[in-house]
Amino acid sequence: MAKITSSSAPDRALLSDSSDSSISFSSLIKRDWRNPQTNKDIAVLVSDLSGFTSTTRKHGIVHFASVIVRMRQLVLPIFEKYNALEITTEADNFITVFSSTYACVQAAMEMKAALKAYNATLTTTGERKHFQIKLNGIGISSGDGGLMMDSYDRFHGTTFEHAYHLGEDVCADGDILITQIAAERVRKESKLSPCLELEEFKSDEIEFQQGVFKLNFDTFQQTTKLVDFYDTTLLSKELGLLAKRHDPNLHLEELQTLDTDIAKNYSTSNQTVVMFAMKEADHNDPYDSLVYKEKALNLLRTVFSQYDGVECEEELWIFPNPSDAVLAVLDAKDAIQERNQCYDDDKIDITGWGIHMGTMLVIPNTDIHWGDPVNTASKLGQDLATNGDLIITDKVYGSIQDSIVIPNTVDFDHVFLEYSKVQFSSYKVSRPPLQIITAVKSTSLFVFSFGQEEGETTSEGGSTNSTLQEREILKRQKNQSPKKEQQQMKRHRNNQLTKKQDNIPGLNGGLLSFLDGHFKE
Repeated sequence: MAKITSSSAPDRALLSDSSDSSISFSSLIKRDWRNPQTNKDIAVLVSDLSGFTSTTRKHGIVHFASVIVRMRQLVLPIFEKYNALEITTEADNFITVFSSTYACVQAAMEMKAALKAYNATLTTTGERKHFQIKLNGIGISSGDGGLMMDSYDRFHGTTFEHAYHLGEDVCADGDILITQIAAERVRKESKLSPCLELEEFKSDEIEFQQGVFKLNFDTFQQTTKLVDFYDTTLLSKELGLLAKRHDPNLHLEELQTLDTDIAKNYSTSNQTVVMFAMKEADHNDPYDSLVYKEKALNLLRTVFSQYDGVECEEELWIFPNPSDAVLAVLDAKDAIQERNQCYDDDKIDITGWGIHMGTMLVIPNTDIHWGDPVNTASKLGQDLATNGDLIITDKVYGSIQDSIVIPNTVDFDHVFLEYSKVQFSSYKVSRPPLQIITAVKSTSLFVFSFGQEEGETTSEGGSTNSTLQEREILKRQKNQSPKKEQQQMKRHRNNQLTKKQDNIPGLNGGLLSFLDGHFKE
């Protein structure tokens, strides 16, 4: 079976972004399916669950994490049965590669049938209704090559992008949506044709020109048995406790004790999360997509590292406090603006940023670093924000009101937003843009000079640059915080981790000790 991987952030050297030097990113390629002669029918499946934010708010992150783990427990044997080439996870998503459209569609139909069969074993009302696994949908795309996987287990290429867009953005109500190329290949499969129907699917949300079809099937002979709650054959051992929660034979007192143990061992409070959405550049070659994304991420890493940011996933960062998170994003927005002035092509386009804070569930040796901070930051930054806006929650806004490092030129505009029937009382955060008058590219970084905002003058009538002056003040304040601020930060950091968590090794072995190392005095 394909090795199961998940999005993570291993140590990596910064790569410069300069057209003056020749940079090779070939070392980042892990799997390459671009050759159409040897990869004539590569197919990608992307699945998504529904109710992440609302269920987490109502029943807590431990419960929804266990729903995701139970889903993985049920579905992984199906992917193994159909010889998946690569299986990756991204929160409640599966991203899986198959060597044929036939195998991919078979796996999708059996996955949907298995989850339906499992849900049928639970009562639709009463105390176990919320244990049901709600499939939002499955997106499938096929191609002749056009797919690549990098060394951080990220996929690139239109075959992946179309499947991800359908599964994550377009699907609803458990639908299976497939691209036109995939539909044409399904029609040629005599084994599949009698048991399914392809219905043309129209939606304003579809962002590519290729046709899309909804896959309907009335009956499907499921041959894969539902996996026992205690079977961790295809799961990380650390996830066994979460899967165990779904055993219907557990008494309420036993379930409460189990949840207490999980929260005690793996919950970490006062985490400030930044999530953002990066618009994919229009590249025909997956390699060009890889290079574009890595350059963009390296620019953000350079900025965020100045504020002790920790990269959990490419679009998910954790900061030691909300003030640093806000300033890091504002500086990143400026850096992107400055960088894009230097390049006519491949401009970095971050469509939105979101920040929230609270308690997270972090389990070592897994991809689980989830919780309301992640869910809400994702909704704000990836679903609601547009035009590069930074949106923060009420909780973040309240936490930074007394901060000495937030300058008075930062504006906060109170807004009420709604997504998936969940309401958010939030603030759009902005500051006056920098006016760039010169931009000199060096081999590894950018050197900039900045002009004043229009109409700004000193009391004597001369020009000034208040933004740069504020940044110098901020640097001094950051390095020489008053005693009261130091005490507040120390209390905040002490709340991050328990003694047990101090012994967890490294980022790849668990996020907690990595956070601890970054946040200690």
